Amino acid sequence: MTPDAALILKALKLCVEAHDGQTDRDGLPHALHSIRVAEKQTTSLRVVIAMLHDVLEDTDVPPERILTEFGETVAVAVAVLTRGKDEPWNAYVQRVCRNEDAMWVKKADIEDNTRVERMDLKAAARMPMYKEAHALIVKSLAGLHP
Repeated sequence: MTPDAALILKALKLCVEAHDGQTDRDGLPHALHSIRVAEKQTTSLRVVIAMLHDVLEDTDVPPERILTEFGETVAVAVAVLTRGKDEPWNAYVQRVCRNEDAMWVKKADIEDNTRVERMDLKAAARMPMYKEAHALIVKSLAGLHP
């Protein structure tokens, strides 16, 4: 197994372990959302970040574990993707737009969260902010290699 493959597998295992028992609005295991976001990534590094993008925000995994097991680049991107409880949405999106890897993952995250087949009243209410954030991220990514 290559080092990249081993790291992706490690991230997948942590994702599944950390989100064990959590379901998304579809009633499916939450880890499936992270896997779908990871499938949209074009680098091994971003696959790892995508697998872990909700771990700090939605579980009790400490940031130190991400740093120790996956390194600084992954830990920083995952921290950037972790919205603080009282953090305004616009400030959060601006922060994401300062980290290229986080932008690619957040773009895929928003796209997955706004898929028609996943739409519910909560997601529909958030659609304007998702669209605005998506547009800002796409604009920020213009000219960058996926």
